[in-house]
Amino acid sequence: MPWFDFFWYDQNIAHLAVNHVTAEEFEEVVMKARRFEFSRSGRDMVQGTTAAGRYLVCIFDRIDEVSIMPITAFEPTKGQE
Repeated sequence: MPWFDFFWYDQNIAHLAVNHVTAEEFEEVVMKARRFEFSRSGRDMVQGTTAAGRYLVCIFDRIDEVSIMPITAFEPTKGQE
């Protein structure tokens, strides 16, 4: 399992909260990711399930090999997976 350093600020925590996602859920999905993709906007993206069973899409900027700036996360609607 990869290890990352997440840069959390009030702004990105609040942005996740709008979609009812916690920083802990975001980190869990990213840390368990086996495949990294790119979002429509060209940012890094992973998809995965939390231990509680929530399927999340997490979007972030990679600062370097181990540093991540979370941007947003959400539960996709049908057809967005």
